[in-house]
Amino acid sequence: MAVELNNRVNLGVALTGWLACDNYLFDRTCSACGGMYSSFETRMCPKCGAALTYIRVPATQKAMCISEGKMYPALSEKQLAKDAQAIVARKRALPIEYRFKLFGFADDQGVLPVPAIHKRLKRGALVEIRMYNHQPVVTPFQSEKGPKVEMMLMVFEAYGDKCEVLSDAKVRDTVTPVRINQDGSVAPMQVPNDLASAMKELAAMQERTAAIMANIAKMQGAPATTLPPVAPPDTRVASAVPTEPSIEDVLMDDECPFDPSEMDDADVFDDGAAVDPFKVG
Repeated sequence: MAVELNNRVNLGVALTGWLACDNYLFDRTCSACGGMYSSFETRMCPKCGAALTYIRVPATQKAMCISEGKMYPALSEKQLAKDAQAIVARKRALPIEYRFKLFGFADDQGVLPVPAIHKRLKRGALVEIRMYNHQPVVTPFQSEKGPKVEMMLMVFEAYGDKCEVLSDAKVRDTVTPVRINQDGSVAPMQVPNDLASAMKELAAMQERTAAIMANIAKMQGAPATTLPPVAPPDTRVASAVPTEPSIEDVLMDDECPFDPSEMDDADVFDDGAAVDPFKVG
């Protein structure tokens, strides 16, 4: 009996996990150095200063962009410990770093859209990846904690693959940059010209009003009533809160897409990996 293989799932990969960091977006490349960067961050190659061009599909030369992320599988702490023991017991077995890529392609008019889901792929979001009938790309690399392998899941809509956010990341507090004087004190913010002019006019109006009231009081023999002076807006910030470091250029080549500092778990993701997914409500 012949088995039809064309219209069935012969290989399926499903991974649910927490994002270790915000997804990186790459839509430009340097023809001289070969690095890939985001046009939202730079228009020139930070390494050699050359102008950046579109990332293109080799076969069709169609422009494309890539949203790339790293995730930890949603396994319980007990299961993660068992998996680690199994790796130690197996000769030459290596721990796995799970990463994925989403692709956006230019349309017939040459418009290159960013994958719609990219803005939701933030650190701490619970995400499900499904890919069918094509294999992950596995690459060994040397991390700060020793040798590992990267399993890259390529998500293509043409295969029926999907990326779904099951739970959005918590919104992080917005921090306002603080200017500091040389002596360490907080520098006052510059008040816009229109606001400064309005405050000056208001102060003059109050002075005129106070003079009129004083004149009326003098005529009536009553004590004058004075208005409080206009207080300038308090533009000082009580304390400076450090902002998160900006994203560096992290995709330097095809073999090791992330900076070595992003390869290890420490200080990158502090919760989620040891949470039992069946107890998350």
